[in-house]
Amino acid sequence: AFEPGTLPVVLWSNGACRANTLEYVTFLTNVAQAGYAVVAYGEAGSFDMTDGVADETRMVPALDWVTSGADGGDLGAAFDPGAIAAAGHSCGGIDAMLLGRDDRIAAVMALNTGYYPEPGPRAPYERAELDALAAPTLIANGGPSDIAYENSLGNFERMTVPAVLFGHSGAGHVGFFFGLVDGGPDWQMHVDAASFATDWLDWQLKGDAETGEAAFLAEDCTWCTDPWSVETKNF
Repeated sequence: AFEPGTLPVVLWSNGACRANTLEYVTFLTNVAQAGYAVVAYGEAGSFDMTDGVADETRMVPALDWVTSGADGGDLGAAFDPGAIAAAGHSCGGIDAMLLGRDDRIAAVMALNTGYYPEPGPRAPYERAELDALAAPTLIANGGPSDIAYENSLGNFERMTVPAVLFGHSGAGHVGFFFGLVDGGPDWQMHVDAASFATDWLDWQLKGDAETGEAAFLAEDCTWCTDPWSVETKNF
């Protein structure tokens, strides 16, 4: 059990901005097991696979709820309003970075994503939105085969907040969640994806600077060995 006001929270938006977390159950469960409340977009039990469009309002109701304290019931009273991360995959990663403009967000984790230089059909927001980003941000890609690879590089370059550009050379666009490397099954990826995510969250939401240093900042950092890569700035 968590003492009131001590449970860190991860707000999650799915790939394709779908109201369906089925593709992310393994990843999100592993994150939750590390001591986080995960609040994911989509109705419980929903099988809706309709693609959506990035929306700056999508995650705000969840943020309002987790910061409402006792108004959220027994679970709401457990949330730490100072330890909330916005996170998401692909289109959902744009949602997360949009929410990262809100000063109630302590950290952002944007996976296989990035704003295009100009508004596009799936993300009607331009890269200049990054100028309003207010929270430390990890933006990750799955290497050159990831459709979001170039966007992740361009987004990291523009960020002015403390930022980590994180990558795996063969994960592609969905490997972190489907357990794939170079298009084939690699179940270790499920472990590794949850590990780098919780290293970031432990650092940013739980104040574990030792983990942050070892995982991302040290010259011989945990994730600095091929096929993984790390670049940082503003820390």
